[in-house]
Amino acid sequence: LKSISDVSVINQPARKIIDWKFNRLDLNRDGKISAQEMRNLRRMVHSAIIQPTSCADRFPKYCDLDHDRKISRSEWAVCMGVDINNFQLQKILTQHWME
Repeated sequence: LKSISDVSVINQPARKIIDWKFNRLDLNRDGKISAQEMRNLRRMVHSAIIQPTSCADRFPKYCDLDHDRKISRSEWAVCMGVDINNFQLQKILTQHWME
């Protein structure tokens, strides 16, 4: 088994990629992807990642773990599969998927 420190080292390259994409989507640099900025995310998801379209439309909603209609950097990282060892975010994610 890998230790938690091994996992965090493995996640560093992924974290850089996740941060880079978040920064590209967060146009006003307020630390959250707003509804307006999510349009770019929806276009990206529609065009390349998720089919059918209904799944792509729901993708931002599932990333918005606290339901504030914005995606924070932490929510983005969890949604992309990075930082899953963070207990607080794990708790939010668990509550979100139980609803």
